[in-house]
Amino acid sequence: MADLADLGAPARDDAPTLDAAATDLGHLVHHRPRAVVAPTSPDEAIAAVRFCAAHRLPLAVRGAGHTTFGQSQAAAGLVLDLANLRATTWTSPDTLRVGAGARWADAVAAALARGRTFAVLPDYLHLSVGGTLTFGGVGESSFLHGPQTDHLVALDLVTGQGEHLRASPTEHPELFDMTRAGLAQCAVVLAAELRTVPAPSAMRVFTLRLASSTALLAAHRHLATLGFTHLQGSVDPAPNGAHVFTLNASLPADAPAALDALAPLDTLDGRLPGPAPLTLAYRDFLHRLDNLEHAMRELGVWHLPHPWAFLVLPASHAVAFLDAVRAAFRTPTDGRMLVYLLDRARAATPLFRLPADGDEKSFMFGLLHNVTPPTRAADVLASNAALWRATAAVGGRVYPAGAIPLSPDDWRRQLGPHLYDALVAAKARFDPAGILAPGLALSPRR
Repeated sequence: MADLADLGAPARDDAPTLDAAATDLGHLVHHRPRAVVAPTSPDEAIAAVRFCAAHRLPLAVRGAGHTTFGQSQAAAGLVLDLANLRATTWTSPDTLRVGAGARWADAVAAALARGRTFAVLPDYLHLSVGGTLTFGGVGESSFLHGPQTDHLVALDLVTGQGEHLRASPTEHPELFDMTRAGLAQCAVVLAAELRTVPAPSAMRVFTLRLASSTALLAAHRHLATLGFTHLQGSVDPAPNGAHVFTLNASLPADAPAALDALAPLDTLDGRLPGPAPLTLAYRDFLHRLDNLEHAMRELGVWHLPHPWAFLVLPASHAVAFLDAVRAAFRTPTDGRMLVYLLDRARAATPLFRLPADGDEKSFMFGLLHNVTPPTRAADVLASNAALWRATAAVGGRVYPAGAIPLSPDDWRRQLGPHLYDALVAAKARFDPAGILAPGLALSPRR
């Protein structure tokens, strides 16, 4: 057995540390590692990867711990907790280098200090930068700007065999493309160089209530043509057993479209009375979900199992899907659904997969289940698997940050034969011992 004293980085194997690393936001999978390393420098992270490669020890990367199905766990292996790698440095007037363990709130603070921001941000800023880039990174502006990985300038990374490299469109381009939304198969991201854009001073926010699934999705598509820069839908259980359909639509407060936005909104089919629009300082707009964890704790659902699922449906099948699945959310404690409009023409990351039917538009549905009693978790996981099969049957895709177990055949269907074979081949090249991402196995372990 490998001696942890030879690791080259401080490791902890006390019970509380191992127990914390054996859980995540999902509270569904509990794989206890042999040890946890929280590197304080890139060199320590590189040493840990090289140690695992030499001893064929499984290694999982942990950021904020917000995975929901054990993706950041390593049974009897090593968990690399990157929380200390969160420095930010400007490499050019519009490019910010951010440590992979930084929360997006850290990156936003550094960017706003220079009047800059990012084209795409997660709704909840306390996710890690490396974590969202592992899957692509979707936000309210993705319908305009694609995933976060489309805005990467370069990645500082260490491959599964311990080689420290800078990857970009011109340096190691294959590795760059196989790491962006690459499910941590080939390399551990240590830092990301991210392109920034000018930040608005304030945002005008419209909260629209709609009468039905059809009205909600049609409003998404219509508002995307009216100058709005941020769109997010939600479906919440109502006390009377019905559902509340909401579309939050926002744009910079000084944009010309903001001045007359109410006129076209008043003519939306199925619009119901709702809150008046409001103007928020841009920083407040980005941080408006900061109390998410507190709200979930107040509702008593934070420590429940969260078998969340993220499925992407072709637009032509989206209404039927939404009407079929919303019945699973009957009370506020059951959770809620989120809805994002996506556009295949706006997404350039090869491994960020969207439906390939004739309509370039698609909808991503986030099924944010809170399971009570916890014994129902197996039923919801089975339902997730069935929904994935139904989604795949109509040409849909999965956003793999959720709790949907995928077989190698599922991954081939998700990525398509060409990209699947390319990623498996890249993993064999850059991670020949197969140590990385034990919670996201694309093919049988060697």
